[in-house]
Amino acid sequence: MKVTHKMIQEDVNNAIHILKNKDMEIPSAWQCMRPGLFILMGIGLWAIAVAWDRMGSPNSLTRNFAVDSVYFSLFIGVFVFIGSFLSCSQYFSLPEEIRRSSIMLKIIRRKALAYLVVWVVFNITMGVRTVVYMYDPAFTSTVYLLASLIVGVIAFSVDMGRYNFSLFSSAIAAWRKGDSLRE
Repeated sequence: MKVTHKMIQEDVNNAIHILKNKDMEIPSAWQCMRPGLFILMGIGLWAIAVAWDRMGSPNSLTRNFAVDSVYFSLFIGVFVFIGSFLSCSQYFSLPEEIRRSSIMLKIIRRKALAYLVVWVVFNITMGVRTVVYMYDPAFTSTVYLLASLIVGVIAFSVDMGRYNFSLFSSAIAAWRKGDSLRE
């Protein structure tokens, strides 16, 4: 989809118009937590599945590394949960009409979903590789989990930086502060 500055400007003007006439609704904590909790539970369960064979090892060092890989994966998952919670709280505080109609929000949703799918598929592949080849999960799947998260966040930020969302962000910030919004 080709996005032009004019399309973004029209989207911002539409958002300003809606924000002038609608009230901000504070989303429930559960609504904001749900996506992040799902991801956190998925990371934890996948880490346990990958390290399961090693957790029952008679070698205490191998067993400890396997258990530590699960804890480290959950630690990474907590950061993903926090980022997801903060993003969802901002998203769900917007009026429904903006969430449905905004071109910019559609772009962000589509790209975030694409990056999430690539990240999940990559980490599932690395986990399967760890299990099949009997690699140590602390040094293979867990390190890939962290590295792919860092690379994914940087790539997403660079990708989204191509769009000039400053007008849209300024309009939302002014609206939240209660400043007057001019069309």
